[in-house]
Amino acid sequence: MLTLPTNSRNIIARCFSLTLVTVFGLIFLNHGLGDSNNGHNIFWKIKTLHIFYIVLALITLFAFTVTASIFGIIKVQVDKTIDTIAFISFLNKRTIATSDIETYFTTTHRNQFKEWQGILLQTKNNETFQLAGQNLKSLKDFEKYLIDKSIPCSGDRRMKFPFN
Repeated sequence: MLTLPTNSRNIIARCFSLTLVTVFGLIFLNHGLGDSNNGHNIFWKIKTLHIFYIVLALITLFAFTVTASIFGIIKVQVDKTIDTIAFISFLNKRTIATSDIETYFTTTHRNQFKEWQGILLQTKNNETFQLAGQNLKSLKDFEKYLIDKSIPCSGDRRMKFPFN
């Protein structure tokens, strides 16, 4: 049995950053909607509200992206005896046969701090499973398993949201 363990450190860091963004977003929301002491200067209030909504939208987008990435596949178990692959996330577990995989693509995601490798598995019924290095360890071992099973690599592709 080949197991790709969870990249716990990265998931914990994203949960921590999500908590911080939520707290600062709530503080920003609380103070941003409060009454200002700018007198009767309507232009200042309109300008401030526009900036407030832009920042609030950016905070919401970041929180949504981090939340979506946390609920991706966090563990993969390959049973070599019966040739099945189990994809485990926080919400569900899905098992497919290795023979159902038509091809796979390698992916690369770069952020300001690090480069992450990933794999997109394409099944014969056009389902795609995204394995991201942010959530999983040992993707090279899994790629070696795919090569050993003679599953063709179709090149590079961009990761799907939220890892694009």
